[in-house]
Amino acid sequence: MTNDLRSRAAAIFGMREGAVAWPYGLETPHPRRSGLSRERLAKATAHAEAAQHAIVEWAERYRLRYSRTGCCQLWLLRKVSRKCPMGTCRNNGGLDYVWLDHVNGWLKDSRPAVLTSAPYSPGYDAENPEIRDCLATDKRLRATFGPGWYGHGTRQIVLWRTDRIDHIEPAELPN
Repeated sequence: MTNDLRSRAAAIFGMREGAVAWPYGLETPHPRRSGLSRERLAKATAHAEAAQHAIVEWAERYRLRYSRTGCCQLWLLRKVSRKCPMGTCRNNGGLDYVWLDHVNGWLKDSRPAVLTSAPYSPGYDAENPEIRDCLATDKRLRATFGPGWYGHGTRQIVLWRTDRIDHIEPAELPN
């Protein structure tokens, strides 16, 4: 990772133990701890680097910062970024945990603005009843769908508040 990408990523995700605090699945695999063969390690490292570039460029384009507390649409509808009260979250033990797989919360001007997820399950698009129900809970919510940065057969869902960000597109890994 170049120093430029490292400093840009640190501004978005923060640092932990001297390294960028990447969201789950975006860390560069460690050569010894990963247990991967040389060939698989090279492939996983190339994917991680492409995903890291994609997520940083996407977040910068929309002036977003990562929030570790972003979990579900209830978080997204709050005035401030904080965890859902016990037993109320739509993701952690809640009704929407499948389509909110690999969820990431995003702040704009320090307020919840965007949720991204990357479910493995097919069929999560604008016609999905769970997505439609979610969007019907508040007229400010919109969703879009695309390849995203996570990979591994997932499809990205981007859910956002139109009063905090006009329009947003999913990120894409470079070819």
